[in-house]
Amino acid sequence: GDAYSETYGLVNLSSCTCALGDVDSAQNAALQARELARQIGDQSAEAWALTGLGHSYLAAGDHKKAFDAYRGALQIRQMLEQPLLATEPAAGLATLALDQEDLETASRYIEMVLPVMEQKQGLNGTDDPLRVYLACYRVLAAKNDPAAGDVLQTAYELILSRASNIPREESRQAFLENIHHHREILSAWKSMQNSPVSIRQTKI
Repeated sequence: GDAYSETYGLVNLSSCTCALGDVDSAQNAALQARELARQIGDQSAEAWALTGLGHSYLAAGDHKKAFDAYRGALQIRQMLEQPLLATEPAAGLATLALDQEDLETASRYIEMVLPVMEQKQGLNGTDDPLRVYLACYRVLAAKNDPAAGDVLQTAYELILSRASNIPREESRQAFLENIHHHREILSAWKSMQNSPVSIRQTKI
């Protein structure tokens, strides 16, 4: 009923505000969503809330709290046998490990993601597949794995595809330029091309 709708509304609010850089609002929304999810006994919603909490703590630079949130989300997804949805907290944990220069641990988490990514549906059904693609790319690139380029190309094409569905030029540029992990993907792709391609000149 209402509590269910409110929980998922708060999860979505956390995702949007975190993407726009409003970390405090993202954390508050995710914490409220987690508590509501626990009250109504919705474990999947709790995992969504914990994943959002992980994103917001990561953005704030609080790696310890981000780790606990992502790990909690991953444990729920594994318990519920949801390998697709487990890719998001696993990618978050890989990002944390890579930021701490622990490539072995980062690789272990990415190994949970790659088999899912290679299936026909790919990451369709996740909340933010671009975060997952970026984490995989960064870890594979750190390992000098040639698959890194393919992952980055897929992420780049997905960004352009999503941007093409945004009618207003101003909103489209905001989508490409104002969201941190989108900027990272575009920057990495331009570096891979080894030529100064302007985002604004890219055909969308």
